[in-house]
Amino acid sequence: MSSTEMIGFDANEEATILMGEYRNSHAAGPCVWDEVAKVVLGWEKFPMFDETRAARFWDCWKHTDVPEWIRIVLLSTYDNFYIKRENWPQLIEAFKTFCRERPEAFTHLQAYVDDLNKAGPEVTACCWHLTSICESPWEVYVNEEEGYAPYSMKTGDKHQEAFEVIAQWRSEQAAR
Repeated sequence: MSSTEMIGFDANEEATILMGEYRNSHAAGPCVWDEVAKVVLGWEKFPMFDETRAARFWDCWKHTDVPEWIRIVLLSTYDNFYIKRENWPQLIEAFKTFCRERPEAFTHLQAYVDDLNKAGPEVTACCWHLTSICESPWEVYVNEEEGYAPYSMKTGDKHQEAFEVIAQWRSEQAAR
């Protein structure tokens, strides 16, 4: 069975801390995406195998009428997105609101809340490797001898902080 990992960044800004592992990765991204597709776009579910409709979906967090909790939860499921510890209270509240507003949804969000609340002070940020079926965006292939190393925010350039992306988008909206 596939799994999802919540990964923490250490003081050196490397993705080295396993914060939690959750069986059945479908409850990580796809179940969240199904609910967001229903609420935001009025679709029956996320269009898993329809690239044209899926492309429309990925930007739906930018719709001005989207509740903030949906925006936050959705971006937390995106590849290469992470959340700084200072933003965890808002993240946790968004997860709780999602669970409250969409109780029929099968997700790992409550387990994420539990594990975020258990995180030690050494964890400076968190991210997710949504499915064990795919290569983790939080590991970098070094070479055949060394294998993989943890992703580093100091040397990597793929990462985006979800709340910074939202703030940038808000700034662009205000400038229009």
